[in-house]
Amino acid sequence: MVLACHLYVMLTLFGRIHIGKLQPEQQRNQYLLKLIRKIMATQAEIIADMNELKDKLAAATTKLSKIGSETDSLITRIKELEEAINSGNVPQSVVDAFAGVKEQAGILDAALQVQDDKVPDKT
Repeated sequence: MVLACHLYVMLTLFGRIHIGKLQPEQQRNQYLLKLIRKIMATQAEIIADMNELKDKLAAATTKLSKIGSETDSLITRIKELEEAINSGNVPQSVVDAFAGVKEQAGILDAALQVQDDKVPDKT
């Protein structure tokens, strides 16, 4: 409301300078009120867009947290499997499969780091 009052005062001054005596005061006031309504509508649209963006960012943050948790779990399982392979005799096919999984985990970790680097850390 304060913004609308300030806008009304500014537009009234603007109207006196640019509209002058070309229009009666009532028409000028109607014109100014129309401008204020348009500005307020635009402000409401901006607020709605910002709220929608905030919701999308929150959803993306939730998804990223889920991916992070799943990655941590995968890394833990890979370490456990690596320990099992290093401690006993296992078929070469298991060793080869493990190497592929470990390589994919490294790719996933690098991809996550790229995404993490896009957003500055909180200080």
